[in-house]
Amino acid sequence: MVDLLSMYRLVSMLPMATRILFVGDTSQLPPVGDGLVFHALVDTPIQFFNLSQVKRQSDQSGIHKFATSIRNSELEMPNQTQSTLAESDDCSIEANSNMPRLIGLWKEAGGIGNIVLSPVRKGLLGVENINTQLQQAVGLDRQALYYRDEMRGWIPWITPSGARLLEGDPVLVVANNYEEDADLRNGDLGIITEVFQKADEQSGAVGVMEVNDAAIFITPGILMKLQLGYAVTIHKSQGSQWATCFVMLPTEASRMIDQTLIYTAVTRPTDRLVLFGDEAVVVQAVRRGSIALERRTCLRERILTAENLQ
Repeated sequence: MVDLLSMYRLVSMLPMATRILFVGDTSQLPPVGDGLVFHALVDTPIQFFNLSQVKRQSDQSGIHKFATSIRNSELEMPNQTQSTLAESDDCSIEANSNMPRLIGLWKEAGGIGNIVLSPVRKGLLGVENINTQLQQAVGLDRQALYYRDEMRGWIPWITPSGARLLEGDPVLVVANNYEEDADLRNGDLGIITEVFQKADEQSGAVGVMEVNDAAIFITPGILMKLQLGYAVTIHKSQGSQWATCFVMLPTEASRMIDQTLIYTAVTRPTDRLVLFGDEAVVVQAVRRGSIALERRTCLRERILTAENLQ
């Protein structure tokens, strides 16, 4: 997902003798910024190796078979989700896209520790609404994080989306934090494990969260970088994995869903994948292919020209 400008800045800071190893998947989401650096290296004199062995699932996994069919543009839709997950295949699609059904299946899967992915933030099947609904399903009778406001004193913290953060909630880090004792990255997920009754006098910490098996004090600076993490966008999920993933396919977002978005989402789970939405959205996305490949970067042409000049 490295864009052209970021790659240019990185290469310009490195010594001439530096060897660079690019690792990625051209079938997944492209950079948010300009360019297609990794894609441009394919079919050039630069050595390129394709890894074919599956590590996230078994070769016989329905998830792997479905993802491969998407990648190869030879779509094979999974079976419908049954009444319970126990009765369903490890990869299935649920046409009944309502919140009670999602909550029921999410709880059956084990609740917190699994993830809901959506391409959008707003709407019924958007990240913000799902976060609100799943938090309510777990229960709101839990201690909320408070902070000390200079004017109003000790008051509850409210995220930009209007949510409170409660003890036991999964949270998403939405901005980098480079402090030595709290080295966090945009996209990290954690769980609030402790909420303080008053702020720590020295650090101002208002609670503790666990991120990557490390206990991190939630200081005012970190608090501003947290959102609920029951559900995250598909873009935020790239590079992560969970046992069970529920992938939302809102019909109203069908124009922005392409082959790379679907492929990225369905390759996140290790054990179970449940799609929520209309099969037509998946069919249309795979038929559309990768929107990013429509970008004209000329980088591959520059690489080939430089090679010919040597």
